[in-house]
Amino acid sequence: DVRVRRAVSMLLDRKGLAEKVWEGQATPVALFSSALHPYFLDLEAFPPEVRKYAEYRPEEAMRLLAEAGYPGGKGLEATLNHTLATTRIQIEWSEFLIESLAKVGIKVKPNWMEYSRYALTTLAGDFHGLGTGGLSVPDPYAVFDLFVSTSDPALNKGRIKDAELDRLIAEFLRTVDDAKAKELARQIQVRIFDQVYVLVAPFTYFYALSQPWVHNYLVANEASAGLWAEKVWLDR
Repeated sequence: DVRVRRAVSMLLDRKGLAEKVWEGQATPVALFSSALHPYFLDLEAFPPEVRKYAEYRPEEAMRLLAEAGYPGGKGLEATLNHTLATTRIQIEWSEFLIESLAKVGIKVKPNWMEYSRYALTTLAGDFHGLGTGGLSVPDPYAVFDLFVSTSDPALNKGRIKDAELDRLIAEFLRTVDDAKAKELARQIQVRIFDQVYVLVAPFTYFYALSQPWVHNYLVANEASAGLWAEKVWLDR
């Protein structure tokens, strides 16, 4: 029920999460950050009626839960699959989500597992409930086609079934016009977040240190670390 997904998203205080887990070195996002690719939308670029699902709105969330037949969160339970082979920060983010939902009566049971079992189940999309994961490729073509499209050989870990989303992604993949591709990417992201197919942690800041005679050394994230070689130059 999309009302439940929207409610859960609005029960997550992303600003509070950024402060508690990342000590303020992160910023809330709906899906991605434009720092990764110009096709990605920053939170401010989403329409207000969709952007609100990334905002902390507990009263509206409780209204949606009541409409969906879960007043006060009563009767809602889920299992959160996570791997022990991860960073402490990722574990803290999962714990923050569990605690946030527990405040309104939604019971989420953590299921910590060894990485081999996690890879064969959760990473493969074989789970019921919630599963943590990450995207290491800051490329909209790969992200949309692999993780949310239902086309073969898409991973589609969340088992999304959305014919309109598939249509948009297929058109995006075959579009060569940059302006049209950017607009399609916008529509795809708006639809993904309007339907709240994923819950996204804040986008963390990355810091790159270099000598003063090294110019244009910029790392967007660990996955794009090799891109610095295209533009860096030395003044020495």
